[in-house]
Amino acid sequence: MQLRPGNAVSNTVADHLTVLTAAMRQIPASSHAKILVRIGVSSLKGAGPVKRGA
Repeated sequence: MQLRPGNAVSNTVADHLTVLTAAMRQIPASSHAKILVRIGVSSLKGAGPVKRGA
């Protein structure tokens, strides 16, 4: 769960990346190659491609 200010919009790309990053930190690095993350296209609408370095 991520808490934001009361006037913040929800489900932004930044929100998804923050929650995903926090979740990945809890998984041993040796298991990262076995994880597939799928995000619906509507959640990235208008944001363009998002690339994260390893």
